[in-house]
Amino acid sequence: MAFVSCFCFAQEQGCILYGKNWACMVCAPDGWILDQESFSKYGIYALFYEEGKTLGDSTPIIYVNSTKLDKASDAAMKRFVKSDIESYEKRGAVVKSVPLSGVTDKRIICYSIVTENSSEKSAELCAYTRFKDVCFLIVLTAHTAAGIDGNVSNLESVINNMQYMEAEEE
Repeated sequence: MAFVSCFCFAQEQGCILYGKNWACMVCAPDGWILDQESFSKYGIYALFYEEGKTLGDSTPIIYVNSTKLDKASDAAMKRFVKSDIESYEKRGAVVKSVPLSGVTDKRIICYSIVTENSSEKSAELCAYTRFKDVCFLIVLTAHTAAGIDGNVSNLESVINNMQYMEAEEE
């Protein structure tokens, strides 16, 4: 996966991720906090979890990642998503396409991904959306299906509150 260089300016419960000629404001769902430190070594600066909880095995989290596509097109987006999903399947995950009915104004491709093997047990809801030549991957991850089911509305909140910005033409 090729990652777009992202830097982030924090502002209370949200931040701005940006790369070349684009930016995206992301905000924590109500009652959740922004954690810019815990996953920064992986290039993830927008990590959210419930206020009052600590980051750990039983805490559901939502994070936002971005990848530069080879073109600013839906076809490039579909190729990337297909490749990403195939990588999960190769690791033995059960992958199912699922709708996100609470998302407005954004085209979303979403998959439920459940991994249960000797070295890993996790449940994820992975939503992909595109702005220009950037694919945003918004992930809700937990260790149980109940952790996912109880937080779908929070994932939808993060997606609905994403605000894209592009550089002005000079």
